[in-house]
Amino acid sequence: MKGPRIIIIRQLLVRAPPEKWLLTLMDKTWTGVDFDLNKTVTKATSLPENAAKAGANLVVSPEYWFLGYPKGFTDNVSIANHVVNYIENSLTLGRPRRKPSLYMAQALNSPDGELLILRHTMRPSGVECEIWSDGTIEKLKVIAPSYGRWGLLECWEYFHPAMTFNVQSPVETLHIASWPCYLPASESLDITVVNASVFFDDDLSETALYNADAEQSWGMVEPIRSGFPSYIPKVLGQLLPRKSVPISALRALAN
Repeated sequence: MKGPRIIIIRQLLVRAPPEKWLLTLMDKTWTGVDFDLNKTVTKATSLPENAAKAGANLVVSPEYWFLGYPKGFTDNVSIANHVVNYIENSLTLGRPRRKPSLYMAQALNSPDGELLILRHTMRPSGVECEIWSDGTIEKLKVIAPSYGRWGLLECWEYFHPAMTFNVQSPVETLHIASWPCYLPASESLDITVVNASVFFDDDLSETALYNADAEQSWGMVEPIRSGFPSYIPKVLGQLLPRKSVPISALRALAN
């Protein structure tokens, strides 16, 4: 009898910025900086090769590593100063750009170079939605490569039930989560740390009963329904029916 198949996934932490991405991490001044996609791609191909030589068989990049997450783009003014250069250096797949919009994208490739997943972020958040357009739900899927069941999301998508539900329901065994770079709270100028020396009253006086425009709203039920994998039976299962445990049954355990 053959034993269970054991697969070992080796991951290496790659700490390398895209070409011309601002360092230090808190530097958000892009004055005089031009993005360079070609040099970024060259760097991107060398990183997995070096990681593989060191024994890795899974290499994951942060959110929007090509061209680098545009930290500091906070309004239409800061975007306008760099938008042409950003568009001209945005990554396309296999052919000249045909679509009239930019998208935040995730791709998963096999070790042989086969494109397994290519998806667009469904709902860019904050100032992101001033640059990138919304994706669509049909590309949100879980795949079964040579082993396991894999899926991926990025950043604020984890606060959207319409996105998390439809990758959790197909029973992932490996999930890839991509985020932009965040600093520890003690090193960031953008994060308020709540401690004994800080008076904290952020939004605690909110009285609204609901937010029709929020990620957790009635309107988000439709993409959950429409994007639900068709191969999963639409049955109630055993979790939904309410379970009641009588005290008498608990007492019986002691007898």
